[in-house]
Amino acid sequence: MGENMNKEKRICLNRSVLDFMDKELPPESIVLELGSGWSSLWFAERCGELFTVETHPVWVTNVENELKGAGLKNWQMIKCCLDIRKYPGTVERSYPYPSGSVDVALVDCREDFRAVATDVAWYLLKPGGWLVFDDAQRPRHQISINVLIQKAGTPTRLEWHPGDIESAKERLALAWKKPEIKKGGHNPP
Repeated sequence: MGENMNKEKRICLNRSVLDFMDKELPPESIVLELGSGWSSLWFAERCGELFTVETHPVWVTNVENELKGAGLKNWQMIKCCLDIRKYPGTVERSYPYPSGSVDVALVDCREDFRAVATDVAWYLLKPGGWLVFDDAQRPRHQISINVLIQKAGTPTRLEWHPGDIESAKERLALAWKKPEIKKGGHNPP
Protein backbone atom coordinates (compact mmCIF):
# COMPACT_ATOMS: atom_id res chain seq x y z
CA MET A 1 0.00 0.00 0.00
CA GLY A 2 2.64 2.48 -1.03
CA GLU A 3 0.26 5.03 -2.44
CA ASN A 4 -2.00 7.35 -0.51
CA MET A 5 -5.21 5.55 0.43
CA ASN A 6 -7.11 8.85 0.45
CA LYS A 7 -8.10 8.65 -3.21
CA GLU A 8 -11.76 7.70 -3.55
CA LYS A 9 -11.05 5.98 -6.87
CA ARG A 10 -9.02 3.41 -4.91
CA ILE A 11 -11.98 2.41 -2.73
CA CYS A 12 -12.99 -1.07 -3.74
CA LEU A 13 -16.67 -0.48 -3.02
CA ASN A 14 -18.78 0.22 -6.06
CA ARG A 15 -20.40 3.60 -6.72
CA SER A 16 -23.86 2.23 -5.81
CA VAL A 17 -22.57 1.31 -2.33
CA LEU A 18 -20.95 4.72 -1.81
CA ASP A 19 -24.11 6.53 -2.96
CA PHE A 20 -26.23 4.32 -0.69
CA MET A 21 -23.94 4.97 2.28
CA ASP A 22 -23.98 8.72 1.65
CA LYS A 23 -27.78 8.58 1.85
CA GLU A 24 -28.04 6.24 4.87
CA LEU A 25 -25.10 7.53 6.92
CA PRO A 26 -26.05 10.48 9.14
CA PRO A 27 -23.01 12.44 10.39
CA GLU A 28 -23.52 11.20 13.98
CA SER A 29 -23.81 7.53 13.01
CA ILE A 30 -21.79 4.65 14.40
CA VAL A 31 -20.21 2.48 11.70
CA LEU A 32 -18.77 -1.00 12.13
CA GLU A 33 -16.48 -1.98 9.28
CA LEU A 34 -15.51 -5.66 9.26
CA GLY A 35 -12.42 -5.58 7.08
CA SER A 36 -10.49 -2.32 6.92
CA GLY A 37 -8.91 -0.66 3.93
CA TRP A 38 -9.33 2.29 1.64
CA SER A 39 -12.95 2.62 2.73
CA SER A 40 -11.94 3.25 6.36
CA LEU A 41 -10.91 6.85 5.70
CA TRP A 42 -14.03 7.38 3.57
CA PHE A 43 -16.24 6.25 6.48
CA ALA A 44 -14.31 8.13 9.16
CA GLU A 45 -14.75 11.38 7.24
CA ARG A 46 -18.55 10.89 7.14
CA CYS A 47 -19.62 9.31 10.44
CA GLY A 48 -19.62 10.07 14.14
CA GLU A 49 -17.62 7.00 15.13
CA LEU A 50 -15.92 4.27 13.12
CA PHE A 51 -14.96 0.88 14.51
CA THR A 52 -12.91 -0.95 11.93
CA VAL A 53 -11.97 -4.60 12.42
CA GLU A 54 -8.87 -6.10 10.84
CA THR A 55 -6.92 -9.36 11.10
CA HIS A 56 -3.96 -8.60 8.82
CA PRO A 57 -1.10 -6.78 10.63
CA VAL A 58 0.03 -4.87 7.51
CA TRP A 59 -3.48 -3.55 6.87
CA VAL A 60 -3.80 -2.62 10.56
CA THR A 61 -0.63 -0.52 10.36
CA ASN A 62 -1.43 1.07 7.00
CA VAL A 63 -5.03 1.95 7.86
CA GLU A 64 -4.05 3.33 11.29
CA ASN A 65 -1.34 5.48 9.67
CA GLU A 66 -3.76 6.77 7.05
CA LEU A 67 -6.43 7.68 9.62
CA LYS A 68 -3.88 9.32 11.94
CA GLY A 69 -2.33 11.16 8.99
CA ALA A 70 -5.74 12.60 8.13
CA GLY A 71 -6.02 13.96 11.68
CA LEU A 72 -9.18 11.98 12.40
CA LYS A 73 -9.91 10.98 15.97
CA ASN A 74 -13.36 9.38 15.63
CA TRP A 75 -12.14 5.85 14.96
CA GLN A 76 -10.91 2.76 16.74
CA MET A 77 -9.05 -0.14 15.15
CA ILE A 78 -10.14 -3.50 16.52
CA LYS A 79 -7.27 -5.90 15.89
CA CYS A 80 -8.32 -9.54 15.67
CA CYS A 81 -6.20 -12.63 15.64
CA LEU A 82 -6.39 -15.09 12.78
CA ASP A 83 -8.15 -17.69 14.92
CA ILE A 84 -11.70 -17.53 13.63
CA ARG A 85 -12.98 -19.08 16.88
CA LYS A 86 -11.78 -15.99 18.80
CA TYR A 87 -13.02 -13.45 16.25
CA PRO A 88 -16.52 -12.78 17.66
CA GLY A 89 -15.31 -12.48 21.24
CA THR A 90 -12.50 -10.13 20.25
CA VAL A 91 -14.84 -7.82 18.35
CA GLU A 92 -17.57 -7.85 20.99
CA ARG A 93 -15.10 -7.22 23.85
CA SER A 94 -13.40 -4.40 21.94
CA TYR A 95 -16.61 -2.68 20.82
CA PRO A 96 -17.49 -0.21 23.63
CA TYR A 97 -21.28 -0.06 23.17
CA PRO A 98 -24.04 -2.59 23.79
CA SER A 99 -25.46 -4.76 21.06
CA GLY A 100 -28.00 -2.93 18.97
CA SER A 101 -26.06 0.33 18.69
CA VAL A 102 -24.41 0.21 15.24
CA ASP A 103 -26.13 2.30 12.55
CA VAL A 104 -24.31 0.79 9.55
CA ALA A 105 -22.19 -2.36 9.35
CA LEU A 106 -20.07 -3.24 6.32
CA VAL A 107 -18.99 -6.86 5.91
CA ASP A 108 -15.98 -6.81 3.57
CA CYS A 109 -13.42 -8.95 5.38
CA ARG A 110 -11.39 -12.07 4.60
CA GLU A 111 -13.34 -14.82 2.91
CA ASP A 112 -12.94 -17.28 5.78
CA PHE A 113 -14.33 -14.75 8.29
CA ARG A 114 -17.42 -13.68 6.32
CA ALA A 115 -20.00 -15.92 8.00
CA VAL A 116 -18.91 -15.12 11.55
CA ALA A 117 -18.44 -11.42 10.68
CA THR A 118 -22.01 -11.34 9.38
CA ASP A 119 -23.27 -12.79 12.69
CA VAL A 120 -21.23 -10.26 14.71
CA ALA A 121 -22.45 -7.36 12.55
CA TRP A 122 -26.09 -8.41 12.84
CA TYR A 123 -25.77 -8.80 16.62
CA LEU A 124 -24.29 -5.30 17.04
CA LEU A 125 -26.59 -3.63 14.47
CA LYS A 126 -29.48 -1.59 15.85
CA PRO A 127 -33.05 -2.08 14.67
CA GLY A 128 -33.45 0.11 11.59
CA GLY A 129 -29.70 -0.04 10.92
CA TRP A 130 -28.18 -1.32 7.68
CA LEU A 131 -25.88 -4.27 7.07
CA VAL A 132 -24.04 -4.08 3.74
CA PHE A 133 -22.42 -7.27 2.45
CA ASP A 134 -19.81 -6.63 -0.25
CA ASP A 135 -18.84 -9.13 -2.97
CA ALA A 136 -22.19 -10.89 -2.68
CA GLN A 137 -21.79 -12.24 -6.23
CA ARG A 138 -19.39 -14.92 -4.97
CA PRO A 139 -21.15 -18.31 -4.65
CA ARG A 140 -19.27 -19.17 -1.44
CA HIS A 141 -21.17 -16.38 0.38
CA GLN A 142 -24.59 -17.81 -0.37
CA ILE A 143 -24.99 -19.42 3.08
CA SER A 144 -24.47 -16.07 4.85
CA ILE A 145 -26.76 -14.35 2.36
CA ASN A 146 -29.49 -16.97 2.93
CA VAL A 147 -29.26 -16.43 6.69
CA LEU A 148 -29.68 -12.67 6.21
CA ILE A 149 -32.64 -13.20 3.88
CA GLN A 150 -34.28 -15.33 6.60
CA LYS A 151 -33.68 -12.58 9.18
CA ALA A 152 -34.58 -9.52 7.13
CA GLY A 153 -36.11 -10.52 3.80
CA THR A 154 -35.15 -9.39 0.32
CA PRO A 155 -32.04 -7.20 0.23
CA THR A 156 -31.44 -3.93 -1.57
CA ARG A 157 -29.14 -4.63 -4.54
CA LEU A 158 -26.17 -2.28 -4.88
CA GLU A 159 -24.83 -3.23 -8.27
CA TRP A 160 -21.55 -2.45 -9.93
CA HIS A 161 -21.59 -0.49 -13.17
CA PRO A 162 -18.72 -0.23 -15.66
CA GLY A 163 -16.38 2.61 -14.72
CA ASP A 164 -17.37 2.66 -11.04
CA ILE A 165 -13.85 2.21 -9.76
CA GLU A 166 -10.54 2.23 -11.54
CA SER A 167 -9.61 -1.44 -11.27
CA ALA A 168 -13.08 -2.85 -10.68
CA LYS A 169 -14.38 -6.16 -11.74
CA GLU A 170 -18.05 -6.94 -11.62
CA ARG A 171 -19.17 -6.75 -8.01
CA LEU A 172 -22.43 -6.90 -6.17
CA ALA A 173 -23.19 -5.66 -2.67
CA LEU A 174 -26.42 -6.42 -0.87
CA ALA A 175 -27.92 -4.37 1.96
CA TRP A 176 -30.43 -5.39 4.60
CA LYS A 177 -32.25 -3.12 7.02
CA LYS A 178 -32.57 -4.75 10.43
CA PRO A 179 -36.26 -4.95 11.28
CA GLU A 180 -37.58 -2.53 13.88
CA ILE A 181 -38.71 -4.03 17.16
CA LYS A 182 -42.45 -4.47 17.03
CA LYS A 183 -44.46 -3.23 19.97
CA GLY A 184 -44.75 -6.11 22.40
CA GLY A 185 -42.44 -8.19 20.21
CA HIS A 186 -38.75 -8.74 19.75
CA ASN A 187 -36.18 -8.57 17.03
CA PRO A 188 -35.50 -11.64 14.97
CA PRO A 189 -32.21 -13.29 16.00
